[in-house]
Amino acid sequence: PAPLFYMATVHDYMRVKFGAGFRIQEVKTGFETPWLYISNIPPNVLINDILRFLSKHFRVQDVRMGTSGQRETLEVRARFSSHIEARNANIILNGTRQWDSIISTQLPVNTAHARGATIQDTAVQIEWDAPSIVGYAGYSTEVQAKKAIAIAKASYSETYIWAHMYSGLPQMAAYTVRFGNLPIHTTKEQMSKYSNPLDMMWSMPNYTSVDQVVTSLRRRLESNSLEINSFDTLIPPYRDGRVKAWVHFRTPASAKAACKLIHLWKPRCTGRTRTFAYHMQSLSYSIPNNQYKQIQEDVANFRERLRREVQGSTMDIITFSAKSVTIQLSTVDGKDLKYLKAEFEQLLRGEVVKHNGEVLWDRFFSLPAGKTYLRKLQVIHSGIAIRGNPFRRRLTLFGNLGLRDIVKAVLIQKHSELQVRETRSFILGSSIGPFMHFEFPSLSQTLGPEKLVLDLWKRELVVSGRIHDFRIARQAVQRIQRKQDSRLQHDVASCPVCLGEVDCPVTLSQCTHSYCRACLISYLQAAIDNKFFPLTCLGDENNCTSPLPIWLARQVLSAGEFDSLAEAAFEAYIHERPDEFHYCPSPNCMQVYRPAPSGNALQCPSCLLRICPQCHVEQHDGIDCPDRDGGVHLFNEWIKTHNVKNCPSCKVLIERAEGCNHVTCIRCRTHICWVCMQTFPRGDGIYNHMRAEHGGIGNAFDNDGL
Repeated sequence: PAPLFYMATVHDYMRVKFGAGFRIQEVKTGFETPWLYISNIPPNVLINDILRFLSKHFRVQDVRMGTSGQRETLEVRARFSSHIEARNANIILNGTRQWDSIISTQLPVNTAHARGATIQDTAVQIEWDAPSIVGYAGYSTEVQAKKAIAIAKASYSETYIWAHMYSGLPQMAAYTVRFGNLPIHTTKEQMSKYSNPLDMMWSMPNYTSVDQVVTSLRRRLESNSLEINSFDTLIPPYRDGRVKAWVHFRTPASAKAACKLIHLWKPRCTGRTRTFAYHMQSLSYSIPNNQYKQIQEDVANFRERLRREVQGSTMDIITFSAKSVTIQLSTVDGKDLKYLKAEFEQLLRGEVVKHNGEVLWDRFFSLPAGKTYLRKLQVIHSGIAIRGNPFRRRLTLFGNLGLRDIVKAVLIQKHSELQVRETRSFILGSSIGPFMHFEFPSLSQTLGPEKLVLDLWKRELVVSGRIHDFRIARQAVQRIQRKQDSRLQHDVASCPVCLGEVDCPVTLSQCTHSYCRACLISYLQAAIDNKFFPLTCLGDENNCTSPLPIWLARQVLSAGEFDSLAEAAFEAYIHERPDEFHYCPSPNCMQVYRPAPSGNALQCPSCLLRICPQCHVEQHDGIDCPDRDGGVHLFNEWIKTHNVKNCPSCKVLIERAEGCNHVTCIRCRTHICWVCMQTFPRGDGIYNHMRAEHGGIGNAFDNDGL
C-alpha cells in the first residue's frame, strides 16, 4: 500500500513528518532530544537505584550505562518521555548532590547519524615528552646511512622515529646516524631493520616512568584546590613521541586555571622537559561496533590527516566495549570544532553514489533481484557495505576508499545498462484488478520482476526489455482484456494544468482528476520556488481540495527534486510560524529551534553555537537579555514609523512602499486588502471588496473608474 506520510531529515538534523500535499504534521528540531547524560555518579550506585530516583520526579522510559571512559565515576544515559521532560530534568538536577556526590547533567548534541554526542568544555589535554632514548648507529657507506634514514621516515606505524646524519660525538663509524624518540628498551637486534648498522650506542633515557609524571601532575592540581573528576592517560604506543592525558574538571573555570598552572611547567619527573596544557572543546561519539568496522579505515585516515594538517585538533579513540566505540573530537579553538563535526559526520553517513553530479538510482535496486545483486557485490568485494534506500532513492557505500571506487564504477556501469533498456507501457484501465491476480504473477516469473512495473495510479504495465519480452507481455494483457470482454477506455478529460487532452495520464484516486505526467512534474517543480503549501489538486478550476499524494510526487520527481520540494515545504511551514520557530543566529546556519524557558542554553547541533532561548542571540552569561536583544527593539521602532504589517495568512512582515491597497504576499500568494487586512483567494474578489467597502482601490486610477 502507498504510504500515507513520509519521514525526512531536513538540513541533516531535523526530523520532519510530511502528510499528503506535503503538509507538515510533525517537526523535531535538531535542538530537541529526549536523552539526558548524567555523570559523576559514584561507581557503587546501581542502575536500578538511578531508575527509581528519576522515576519519582520525571517520566523516564529507559536508563542505560554510558561510555564516558572515566574510571572513577559512572555516566548514565536516561531517556525521558519527551524533550521537554529531559530539558526540565537537566535544569533541576545539574549541580545537585545525589548519592553523596555532586552530579553533572548534560543534554547531548544531536548528530547527523541520529545518535547523540556530548560536548565538553571542562577538559584539559596535557602533553609531555614520552620516555625515550637517543641512539647512534654507525655505517660504512653514505648509501647505507641514507637508506636507514629513509626507513625510519617510512616506518611510521606505531611510534614516530626521527633520524638524521650526525657529525658530532660519538662517532660510530665512517657515517653516523642519530635516531630519536626510540623506546627506552630498544635493543641492537631491533635496530637491525635500519640497514643493519655496524655498531650502536644509546644515551640515558630522559625519564622512565609515566605513572610518576601523572602522580606529580595530579598532586600539583589538587594542591591548588582544583577538583578533578577524572584523569585519563592514553595508552602507548606514543606515536608522536608525546604522552597525552585528558583531565576533566568540575567547571570550565577550573579547566582554565589548570592550564595556567601546568602549561610550560618543567617538573623533575619529566627530565625537566616542558608540559603543555590546552583547554579543549570536545565532542564525543558513541558508534556501534558494526558501523565502526565499516568506517575504520576512513577514521584512521581522518585521524592521520588531522595530525598532519590541522594544528590544535585531534581525534582519539577513548573506549572500546562489546557494543560500541567512543571517539572524541577535540580542538583548542572551539570554533574549529563545528568544522570537524561536519566532516566527521559526513564520514559516518557514508558515500552516496553519484554519476555526473546526480544521485544514482534505479528501481531495480529496490527489487529482490536488485537486492541480491547488491549482496553479491558485497561478497565479491569483501570489506564494502552497500546500503540501498528505496525511499530516498540512493545507494550509500562504506569501507575501503579504493574498493569504494571499484564498486562505484561497477554500479555506474550497471545503472547505464539499466537505463539503455527499451521501455514500453501497456494501458490496463479497468482490467488492472484481474490482471494483478491472474496474469501478473506468472508474467513476473517468466520475464523477471526487475523488468516489470505495475503502476496502480496510471493503471498501466511498464515493461523494460527487448522485443521478445514486449510480445509476451502484450499477450498477457490481451488475454485478460478478452476475458473481461471490455475495451480500453481512454480518459479524455482535460489536464488541470495545460487544459488540453491528457497525455501520459496520472490520475488521482481521491478526486479522479487526471494530469499529463509532464504537467504534474511542472506543477511540483514550480512549488519549490513558490513555497505555497499544502499542494492540492488544480481540478475543477482550482477548486478541488484533494491533496496530492506524497508518494506520487516521489514517483514522478527525481531524488534531488523531491528533496528540494520537501525542504521548500518545511521552510514555508517555518516562515508561517515566527513565534514558534527561530533560526540559529550563526550566519549561514539553517537550523531552527523552539523557544525554551529561562535557565536553558540551547546548543546548535550544526555550528555548536550556544543560544539564549529568550532573546535569540549567542548565549550571554551574566548579562541580562534586554542588553543583548540583537536589535529587536530598534527594529520594532522602525516598524512603527513605516507602513509595515504582518501577512494575515503566513505572518511574514510586508512593507507597502507605494501603489494601491491591493497587496499580494510574495510568500504565500494571498491577496490582501491593505486597509482592513482582509484576505481573498483571487484578485477579482478584492477589487469588488475595495470598491464596495473603501470606495476604490486607493490610487490615482480610482477617478477614472479603473
